[in-house]
Amino acid sequence: MSNASGFIITSKEALHDNALQLTHWTPNTYAFLSYDGQRKHIKGHTEANLNQINTFVADIDFKNAEDRDANLENVKDAIVIGGHILPTLILKTDKGYQVYYVLEKPAFLSKHKNGTIPVLTAARKIAENIKRSIQDKILATDVGCNNFGIFRIPREDNIIFFEPDLTCSFAGLLTWSQNYSKKTKNVKKLNLRVVSDQDRYRKQCDQAWFKIMLGKRNIVPGQGLGRHNTILTLALACYSSGKTEAETFDLLDEFNSALKVPLDFRDMQRCVRDAFSGNYKGAAKIYIDELIDTWGSYAEKRIVRQESQVKWYKYAKKRSERTYSHKHEWLQDVIDLVNRIGTGKDNVEISTRKIREELNISATSLNRVLKQAIKSNKLVIKKVKEEDPPN
Repeated sequence: MSNASGFIITSKEALHDNALQLTHWTPNTYAFLSYDGQRKHIKGHTEANLNQINTFVADIDFKNAEDRDANLENVKDAIVIGGHILPTLILKTDKGYQVYYVLEKPAFLSKHKNGTIPVLTAARKIAENIKRSIQDKILATDVGCNNFGIFRIPREDNIIFFEPDLTCSFAGLLTWSQNYSKKTKNVKKLNLRVVSDQDRYRKQCDQAWFKIMLGKRNIVPGQGLGRHNTILTLALACYSSGKTEAETFDLLDEFNSALKVPLDFRDMQRCVRDAFSGNYKGAAKIYIDELIDTWGSYAEKRIVRQESQVKWYKYAKKRSERTYSHKHEWLQDVIDLVNRIGTGKDNVEISTRKIREELNISATSLNRVLKQAIKSNKLVIKKVKEEDPPN
C-alpha cells in the first residue's frame, strides 16, 4: 500500500459514484485528510485524527488462495466472537478474508481536558482482543494490522457474506473485551523470583526476543506478523532502549537486506520513522509474543518464556553510595538531631539554617521534609518569628 495513490471522499454519494474503481478505503472516518505536494498520496491516517469509529475489521491472511478456500469453514467458526457476536460483512481477498463488525451507532471520539481520548483507548483494546480471539482458532489472523487503517472496500466481486441487521453495540463489545482480557490474564505463572545484579531494568534491545528476531532471515508475508510488523517492533525496541534513529536505521537496513524476501526500502524507512515519531513508548508485549510464536523455534520460544518469568529487581544502594537521600532518610536525620539537642528538654528551639548546616541539606529538601514530619505527626513544629537585632 505504500506506493498506492488515492483521493479524499467527503460524502456517501461520492463514495457510491466511485465504488467500482476503488479497491481500498478507510471505513472509519477522520477529522481531516490532506494530500502531499504532488497530490498523489494522502496524509492524516493517524489514530489521533480519527473522528468516529464505524466498524472493527479483522484481517486473515493465509499462504495462498488454496489455503484460504480450504479454511473457509474454520474461519466462519472462529469469527463468532464470544460465541454470540456475529460479523456484519465478510470479504474475500487474494489470500484470505477481511471480517467487518459494524457498529449499530458510530462511536464518536472526543479529547478530554487532560489530553486523553477514552473512546479511542477502549476501541483500541476491543480491536486487539477481536483479533486475538480469532487468532486463538486461526493462526493466520494478522494481529498486527492497523486497527483503524486502510482495508478492502466491499464490492460485488469480493463479498461472500453480508447481513446488514447483524450490527454490534460499542457497549456490548466493550463488555466482551473486558471479560476476554480478564480470562486471558489468568495464566499460570511459576513462583520464580530471581534477584538480578543489574541496577536498572533491562533494555528491550538486551532481551532474548530482540536478539532472536534480529537473527531471522526467513520472515515472509502470509504467516501472521510479517516483515513490516517485525521491523516496526524491532525499531520500537531500539527507540525505547535509547538508540538514535540513525543507529536504528543502519541496524534494520542491514537486517532487512539479509531477509530472503526484503521489505520495500521505503516501507522500512517508514517503520523506523514511525517508531521515533513520539507516538509510542516501545515495543508492545502483544507483538513481541506474536513474533516469537510465529517465527521462533521451540527452543527459542522456551528461552523467551523463561526470561519473561524472571522478576528483575533493582538493588537498593547504600546511602553512602548514592548522590541523593530519600525523604524518609532526611526525616529520620532531623528527628535524631532534635533528640540529640533536646535531651532532657520538653521542646527544642533551632533554626532551619542550623539544621541545614548540621545535616548538609538544601533549603528545598528541608522544607519538604518538615512538611512530611508535620503530616505524619512525627514532630510538632511551631514557627517563631526572629526578633530584629538591636540598633
